[in-house]
Amino acid sequence: MAYTLTDDPGAHMNTGLYTGTGSSNAVTGLGFQPDMTWIKIRNTTGDHQVYDSLRGVTVVVYPNQNVVEATVAETLMSFDSDGFTLGTSSTINSSTGWLYVGWCWKGGTTTGIDTTGSTITPSSYTFNQDTGISMIKYTGNNTSGALLPHGLGAVPQFALFKVLDAVDDWSVYHQAMGNTKYMELNTAQAEITSTDRWNDTSPNSVNFTLGNSGGTNAAKDYVAYCFAPKQGFSQFGSYTGNLASGLPPSTTGPFIFCGFRPAWVLCKITAISAWTVFDNTRQPYNTSGQTDIYSIPNTTAEEYANLGIDFLSNGFRFRDSDSEWNASGSNYIYAAFAENPFVNSSGVPVNAR
Repeated sequence: MAYTLTDDPGAHMNTGLYTGTGSSNAVTGLGFQPDMTWIKIRNTTGDHQVYDSLRGVTVVVYPNQNVVEATVAETLMSFDSDGFTLGTSSTINSSTGWLYVGWCWKGGTTTGIDTTGSTITPSSYTFNQDTGISMIKYTGNNTSGALLPHGLGAVPQFALFKVLDAVDDWSVYHQAMGNTKYMELNTAQAEITSTDRWNDTSPNSVNFTLGNSGGTNAAKDYVAYCFAPKQGFSQFGSYTGNLASGLPPSTTGPFIFCGFRPAWVLCKITAISAWTVFDNTRQPYNTSGQTDIYSIPNTTAEEYANLGIDFLSNGFRFRDSDSEWNASGSNYIYAAFAENPFVNSSGVPVNAR
């Protein structure tokens, strides 16, 4: 029985923590050279910042904003074999005692993408079919029904699109909402029904189908971060809130089976409310009666603490009735990446954190 293709998920997705120094600052310990790094200051307000190897170092897009990409000197200066190096910019490496988190993903090959039937040719890309991760840079053709190759060799279930040279919102695709809807990473908006993002067509194992909106396919430049689920490494699904709060066994929120112990979870209600991100690095243990740490991607707010979430050996469970993740009867989408598979390829099970 194949339990997982990835015994070491942390070699492909990992979280780094650092304290600002105001001088050149190498963040190490990731275990790989990242192709995408998402950084947020933790203990004060500040933009979320995403850098990737396709657009190059010092070039940033902001998940909490709809603005164009920016080149900012002395920000992320290099992607390194075991992490990344920061320059002296106070926006990302302030010396006044600020703490930061960096969520990182590794890509793969940069040649040989399948373009069967594609009508848009990426200008650059990196993809790994074993882990279901791809990053695509492309120029849109402003044509409904355009086909963009994603390189995954499997059907993507979650993707983030951002136009780079125009002001427009992020467009979020999630299989649980279907091909007629999208959400915006930079806002708390509810799911939006429109044909102009995905042309009412689900992606297949080769191409994303796009509409002709400014969000995904005007005659502009774009980046897309695309993900397909992989057993033991990633999952993209939905759940229904039950308003329960407190510690088990007396009162428990919804349990979401993943087949792995999570390292990182992003979730959002399909109604109006904030996005939230939890990880296993800022809060490495499930603690009885204690709070969990989370961030809100659509704002500049510092990180929050709440009763929150348990990361279990085979999934996660919410322990609080906060409407951002557990309103009664409400629908939520999530994206989850693994710390460890529930059972590795040798048949050895993993414990809860």
